[in-house]
Amino acid sequence: MYGGRWNPKGTRMAYCAEHLSLACLENLVHADDRHLPDDLMAIPIDIPDDVSRKVLGPDALPAGWDRVPGSEHLKAIGKAWVAAKSEALLLVSSAVIREELNVLVNPEHPDTVRLMVRPGRPFSFDGRLGPSSKSSPSGRG
Repeated sequence: MYGGRWNPKGTRMAYCAEHLSLACLENLVHADDRHLPDDLMAIPIDIPDDVSRKVLGPDALPAGWDRVPGSEHLKAIGKAWVAAKSEALLLVSSAVIREELNVLVNPEHPDTVRLMVRPGRPFSFDGRLGPSSKSSPSGRG
């Protein structure tokens, strides 16, 4: 619907993270300073070891891949990857923490049906991360 760092508008792709903590940071960097989302869900996904995947670490990416906003070159890489249907998952370095991986899911790949989405749970950020914590005299919230 909107596109992202790895897909242009109109190319379907699900963005996930290896760990809930990385998913939190990815959300925080996009959150409005005045409001953190309060309707989030933490949804675990089990991925069988033999589900097809490709890893793109920072060394395999073009210079400036982690800039904000993302480059059109990355969108083109993602669009071509979805269209090729060669792997169900694309593991890419996070622009927030380069040593950790985001997991992009290709909904067009037949292996996607093998991902086991487990029941989610409501998730909310610790209140100290909200706007009021930034105005604390001690800076500690």
